[in-house]
Amino acid sequence: MGKGIWLLVFILLLTGTASAMEVDPSVADALKEQDKVSVIVMLKDESAPAKAGVAHRPSLIQDALEKRKAMVASQQQKVIDRLGGGAVPKIQAANVKAQGDFQLRRVYAVINGFAADITQKELDILEKSHEVASIAKDGRVRISLSESVPLIRADKVANLTYNSSAINGTGETVCVIDTGVDGTHAALQDRIVAQQCFCIGCCPNGGNTDTDADDDHGHGTHVIGTIVSQNNTYRGVAPGAGVVAIKALDSGGGGYFSDVDSGIDWCVANAATYNISVISMSLGDQVQHQEDCDTNSSLTSTKSAIDAAVEAGIFVAVASGNENFNNGIAFPACIANATSVGATDNADAVASFTNVDEILDVMAPGVSICSSRLPGFTHPGGSSCGDGTFYSISGTSMATPHIAGEAALLQQFFRIQHGYAMTPEQIRSAMKNNGVTVSDSGMNFNRTDVYLALQSLDNISAVLTYIPLTPGNNTPTLSPLRVNISSSETLTDVIIELNGTNTTLNGSGILWGIELALTADNLTYVVYGNDTGGNIGMTEPRIANLNDAPNITAFAPAGTAFSIAEPNNQSFNITFDDLDGNATATITWYENSSLVQSASGTSAGFSALNFTGNYTRAGSYNITAIVSDAINTSRQQWLLTVNNTNRAPSISSAAISNSDSLNRTNGTLAAAFVIADNDTDDTITMNETAWFNNTILFPAAANLTSLSQGNTTKGENWTFSVRAFDGYNWSVWVNSSNITIANAVPLLYQSANATINETTLFDANATGIIIPTDLDSDGLT
Repeated sequence: MGKGIWLLVFILLLTGTASAMEVDPSVADALKEQDKVSVIVMLKDESAPAKAGVAHRPSLIQDALEKRKAMVASQQQKVIDRLGGGAVPKIQAANVKAQGDFQLRRVYAVINGFAADITQKELDILEKSHEVASIAKDGRVRISLSESVPLIRADKVANLTYNSSAINGTGETVCVIDTGVDGTHAALQDRIVAQQCFCIGCCPNGGNTDTDADDDHGHGTHVIGTIVSQNNTYRGVAPGAGVVAIKALDSGGGGYFSDVDSGIDWCVANAATYNISVISMSLGDQVQHQEDCDTNSSLTSTKSAIDAAVEAGIFVAVASGNENFNNGIAFPACIANATSVGATDNADAVASFTNVDEILDVMAPGVSICSSRLPGFTHPGGSSCGDGTFYSISGTSMATPHIAGEAALLQQFFRIQHGYAMTPEQIRSAMKNNGVTVSDSGMNFNRTDVYLALQSLDNISAVLTYIPLTPGNNTPTLSPLRVNISSSETLTDVIIELNGTNTTLNGSGILWGIELALTADNLTYVVYGNDTGGNIGMTEPRIANLNDAPNITAFAPAGTAFSIAEPNNQSFNITFDDLDGNATATITWYENSSLVQSASGTSAGFSALNFTGNYTRAGSYNITAIVSDAINTSRQQWLLTVNNTNRAPSISSAAISNSDSLNRTNGTLAAAFVIADNDTDDTITMNETAWFNNTILFPAAANLTSLSQGNTTKGENWTFSVRAFDGYNWSVWVNSSNITIANAVPLLYQSANATINETTLFDANATGIIIPTDLDSDGLT
């Protein structure tokens, strides 16, 4: 192949476990209360894990899987036979019918164990079976990334803020050398900043190198999700970080160290471009190394690559391996500059498969970790999580990205706080010295705690700043005193010392506040804040100057509720002073919450308001006077009721007209007048008229507005008077103008026709043919 001598690299996934038998005490406790209890019985593997040096090729994986299935079935049958359960079902079933008295609920193909409902007698049999590894009470449980992240308290770090930046890995990039990445996975969107492939004959383009790193296995996608997943349930350790995905392993999970070296080399060469500060490698040679292998390994190229990365300031995390070595770890984890990573479970016990040795640096969760899943990806012992786009597997491969994500968080925090980067050794030291101690094979290790590690780096006190509504120093203020502060970083607790008494503020993160009653003037206060590293910051001291409200010493009217009638006016006034001696005061007057008058003056004085009345102001009025010294206020209120006053209607333009233009007797007299009422809410309900002839009342025409002919004669002087009623009051009588009746001309009426001769004298009056009349009864001649 022209490649020289190469060792194959293997993904470090859990493929088998072994442990001493353990019996969950709750099983025996339950059997004291009931006849049967549901349990899960785990068995010991008959064979040891596969020997080192065998590549994870598909055919070999399948062969190992079939061998494991046969071993599991054999172990299951041995134990179930003792329990009288009969033949084990050939397939896994959700509900398996009882076999005799023994009730078998579920058998597994790959998991070396079974589930059953057992009695005390059957428990005794199981405890005497050397194939049994453990007996645990069955229960409802889900182990996922959402548990491993809180376990190392990365979720608590994600809630921290420093100088307005969330500590989530933002600005840091992790170079993951693995099987590639599914860049379309929803949980990884916007997190993959670059891709490269160094895989002989197995890059996406079919060549040896490519700028695409499509995952054709699933392991790399899972590892990357542990670091940067954006999913709310299965969230990564450093969800704000970026990832460079390097594909150096093939679809079977194997590859060459030369390809791995190329990946490291590329990350170092491009570190400045992508701000790469961490390299994560969940791979190894499956060989036991009992000491730093810088000198005893034939693969010096990988040591040189890792040394170059560390020298460039890049932290390198490498899985210790899954071969259950108790006095050695795999290569390249054994390289001195690499930070080797072992796996623990959620109970902080060292995982049974983890390689350990005195040179192992740190532990992290690696059992049943749910992370992003390449579609179709499965693995022996694994299971689907959530909606199926996440998958649970175990191994030091799963622990290593926890450490890589933690390194990104610590580096981000340190850069923000100090303005420069940590060295890889400083990061490793923070991890190794802060966490939970776990033991295995007589050795103690540190299961990392991101929160504690960050606390150890935090040696600068927070900067605390007063923010509104905190009063200025020695400025007049009210009680309660409101004090609010913001911090340059997340605080764990904050107190205020007021005149020697400490009180805890309310809040979280970088914002805190409190209200305190002031019982005296000129009190000194200062705020102290404790950050996550135990550093105490403080504000400058301030004096709380308790302001007294202005004092209204007198007011008029003395009553606070009274009435007046339209259209009367009403005056109001107050006399005031200010015990604090403030320079000025503002006095405002309101009618029913509407500002009607405002003025500024000295801190003591007199102010008045005049309520102007009229006939349209009936109603209720809240009259309020407010005196303010710009800090505090005092007020005086009155309730004024204005009662309605009714005004009588008015008559105008009273006049008489005659239908005869010459005002003669043969005309009809008509009265004209205009009625008005200034109270717009009144209605004219009636009016009265009276007619006068030569000042003598003419009763026959009472309440008439016209006088027909025949009622008047020449020489008479006629007038009329009128008044109106609005339902409340009569108007005054109003007299019209005078009209004098003129003489009417006589009238001649022809009563019949007459025939006469030309020479005959005709006397019309004598013959009665022409009849003269006079409306005034004057004598006719």
